[in-house]
Amino acid sequence: MARAAAGDRRAFERLVEPYRVGLRRAIARAVVAGEDRDDIEQETLIEAWRALPKLREPDKFPGWLFGIARHCALRHRQRSHPIFLPLHHAEHLAAPLPNAQEQDVIKALRQLPTEISRAATLHYLEGWPVARIAKHVSATESTVKWRLYEARRRLRQFWNHGENH
Repeated sequence: MARAAAGDRRAFERLVEPYRVGLRRAIARAVVAGEDRDDIEQETLIEAWRALPKLREPDKFPGWLFGIARHCALRHRQRSHPIFLPLHHAEHLAAPLPNAQEQDVIKALRQLPTEISRAATLHYLEGWPVARIAKHVSATESTVKWRLYEARRRLRQFWNHGENH
């Protein structure tokens, strides 16, 4: 770790190598597009390389590295979807949303009951974890999980019946 922090690239590569598979999995869970995963992994490694001299607790390296990956994935999602307003504001937009697919998703979500729509929007479009949604809407995690299940089930019906066209 000390050699890597001092600028030894080979030492950094050896330091990171045991975590590469887990890092790729974590990034894959955070983003959808495969080609973006490589970019996020590269960005993560560059940030870790630059910040490694500031890491004061070397035994926390794995969590620190995965934290950088989470932040890079979040920044990527924000760059990929820069304009997203909560559903109750979407109808007031003067300009169209960034792409037709996002418009279709919002259209479909609007047709769901409010609680189900809110949970799905926060989880799938905003990236909130179930626990945070539960706290935000004053519901149990089980209730939020059911709402997400129900949103998926209803959206599948929506798409399968061609009601979005």
